[in-house]
Amino acid sequence: MSEPAKRKKPAALTPRSLKVLREDGWYAEVVERFIRLPNHPAGGFRRDLFGFGDVLALKGDVALIVQVCRAADVATRLDKIRETTVELQRGDQKIEVLALSLALAAHFRVEIHGWASPTTTRRRWRQRIVVVGADDVSEQRVWRQAARTPVTSEQPALFDDDLAAAAEEG
Repeated sequence: MSEPAKRKKPAALTPRSLKVLREDGWYAEVVERFIRLPNHPAGGFRRDLFGFGDVLALKGDVALIVQVCRAADVATRLDKIRETTVELQRGDQKIEVLALSLALAAHFRVEIHGWASPTTTRRRWRQRIVVVGADDVSEQRVWRQAARTPVTSEQPALFDDDLAAAAEEG
């Protein structure tokens, strides 16, 4: 009786993006990490930079956050980036803000690197790069309270002293 076919291990895509970035002159490092938890069913979970970044790359005065995935998953990852939030605390007030808006306000560039594997007709890996920008941030969703309700229809400056006042006006 023949052995059951072994499941093919998925290709490591992050090293491909690292190689391309480094060949282009970027200083690039993996910032995704695995958090081990003894009682977790999978042994732990992965944590990305700002909830979506796998690679941080620097070149001159430009900082780039890269989400790496299969080419077929680019749209899903774009939705993930658009929806990922972080919680900021100012005094005793907590405000939930889109991680993408924080990254863009800090002048990070954000890209998704989608990789298509070789096929019988195309024998090389192909890379699809999607640049994520301010157009991907919905003003209605940028600033929210911890209860996940919209605070204001306009996006206040991210680090103004009037942050608390803007949150209360909503």
